[in-house]
Amino acid sequence: MTMNRQKKNTLLLLAAVLLISALSWAVYGFRTGAFQKKDTKTVEIQVDGSRYGRYPLDQDTEFEIQSIAGHVHFIIKDGKAAITESTCPDKVCVHTGWISQSGELIVCLPNQVVVTVL
Repeated sequence: MTMNRQKKNTLLLLAAVLLISALSWAVYGFRTGAFQKKDTKTVEIQVDGSRYGRYPLDQDTEFEIQSIAGHVHFIIKDGKAAITESTCPDKVCVHTGWISQSGELIVCLPNQVVVTVL
């Protein structure tokens, strides 16, 4: 009887571990956009800690983003996004270049602008 109980407990523990793993994988996938179709990538822009907007990478556009600290010039072209001009002193955001892969970021700390490919 104790052998059957041990097998049952082992199976329950294994099932619980598998369930937790599956749920963790699902949450990660939905939060990072890993389950999106690859041809429908978007960029999310946050300014001063708030969502500024989401824009599809398959539609070329460009505009100025104004923050409390300054502004940046943002471009989407040929399925890629970039900040091409900025009022920040070091221009790290400009030197980051073009991004197009899920999870890639452009960060402009002085102007408080974050661009993320979803």
